Amino acid sequence: MRPPYPSLSSPFTIAAALALGHTRDELRQAVRVGRLVSLRRGVLVAAEARRVAEQHDTTLHAQDIAALALAMPRRSLVAVGASATRIHGLPLRRSPPDELAVCVNDRRRTCGTHRDGYYLRVARLPEHHVETRHGVLVTTPARTVLDVAAHHGFDNGVVATDAAYHARLITPSLLRLTAEDLENRPGIETARECLAFADPAAESVLESISRLAMREIGIPMPETQVVLYDDGCIEIRVDFFWRRLRLVGEADGLKKYTLNGRQPLDALRDERERERILRDQDFDIVRWDWRIANNPRLLAARLKPALARAEARIGRTG
Repeated sequence: MRPPYPSLSSPFTIAAALALGHTRDELRQAVRVGRLVSLRRGVLVAAEARRVAEQHDTTLHAQDIAALALAMPRRSLVAVGASATRIHGLPLRRSPPDELAVCVNDRRRTCGTHRDGYYLRVARLPEHHVETRHGVLVTTPARTVLDVAAHHGFDNGVVATDAAYHARLITPSLLRLTAEDLENRPGIETARECLAFADPAAESVLESISRLAMREIGIPMPETQVVLYDDGCIEIRVDFFWRRLRLVGEADGLKKYTLNGRQPLDALRDERERERILRDQDFDIVRWDWRIANNPRLLAARLKPALARAEARIGRTG
């Protein structure tokens, strides 16, 4: 009778399997026939556990971090930066690097080693900046988004921070407190700029990218996720709103209608009907998509004329 594996749901070391009575030949055969998967030198995982992890990038990446931690038993590894965003399920403006990003705690210095599919940093990690998720140590969402902004740039930091707000993983006060702990961290000024610009009301990556493009081209920043009313009963939630100009901006084409909190009104899902309601209330509308949002020049060509028309309209009626 074959001895049990050290774990059926998480990675384990060959040494742990040998201690239970397995042999190296038996383990190699299990890998060959697909019963086990080799993740790192000396680290295996049950094939079924790997298939389950592969259903979500968060659990797959956490499993890879767990395997790396087992391969480096004398270090207490914490997933940081882009790896932490993947484990928390937070997007970035640009695709994260394939390498695992991990850190060991050291108050004295910050440096890095890049090898064998991972990037190892040495940095100060207060205990309250670390938590356990999917069985591995990872920086908290607040520390994660600040690290991303500091290390991967303002745009990535804003996208990740907006998403963390939307998922209710962070609050403005928690973000500020965490930033205070990182006073001397390289890149902290960029992280603080990200903190100031990020929007707790943003609901999608497209909205975050749109706001970043508006910032780049000098467009006045609108309010986000504003609910407008028709005769006090029909609610229409819009992505962006320049209130003084009564100009609505739509970045995703998703409409949200409710009637006094009841179920969405299917009859109002038609785009033309929605626009009619808004225009009847003297709102103007400007729309754009992913292609335009990702090109500030195109977004400027879409928004600047709309803002100018709205200014002229307000001037005529004012």
